[in-house]
Amino acid sequence: MPDPREMTFPDDFAGRVRLFPLPNFVLFPGIAKGLHLFERRYCAMLEEAMASDRLIAMALLQPGWERDYPQCPAIHPTVCIGQVVQHAVTAGKTHNILLHGLRRAEVLEETITPQGFRNARVELIEDQLPANADRETRQRAALIAAMDAYLPGILGRDYQASFFPETLSLARLTDRLAEQLPLAMEHKQQLLAESNVERRCDWLKRFLDTFALIRTPSRIGSWPGLPLPFDPNSPGFSAN
Repeated sequence: MPDPREMTFPDDFAGRVRLFPLPNFVLFPGIAKGLHLFERRYCAMLEEAMASDRLIAMALLQPGWERDYPQCPAIHPTVCIGQVVQHAVTAGKTHNILLHGLRRAEVLEETITPQGFRNARVELIEDQLPANADRETRQRAALIAAMDAYLPGILGRDYQASFFPETLSLARLTDRLAEQLPLAMEHKQQLLAESNVERRCDWLKRFLDTFALIRTPSRIGSWPGLPLPFDPNSPGFSAN
């Protein structure tokens, strides 16, 4: 299997990819996540992927998916295309995989394969980067300052070296931070759908600034979800 640190998106990508929709999972570029596949259609999807490019696009199901789960429930159109970097078959003939996120993409058209899994024609989404290196440096410094006020109590004093090395670009830093923070799935999806790196950075900074005064890690799972951009004056918000 390829080393995730050396992975790049295939140059010959033809614009079609297998879809793996889930109700509680958002993958970001640069993030590797473990998945367990047991439904027959998704085992068939994995088999096809492993025989070719190993690409699978993770999609978040829209609310109300329960009514149509056996068929084709609606998904959010922005997905993350990942590549399988580890694969193991269990004694029960199910599959454990490690999927490494590579690129954002927009679903343009869907089809259902004879095996029952979904396939999509997609358009890759390019990150909109800061206008120049100085601007990116300032954005990064402001985000790191906000992280320093909040994350050491959650991830430890050496959180930057462990989770956010200096070699990360601002785009990948925002994606890794979005993956680490206790955001509701719909908010993670909004950050996945946002291609402008500076806007992602600004939203995350405001989230961190808002919750910097909450220093009790045990409350992390009970924090309210906030709309994006995060507004501490929004109705129903409470930091107590």
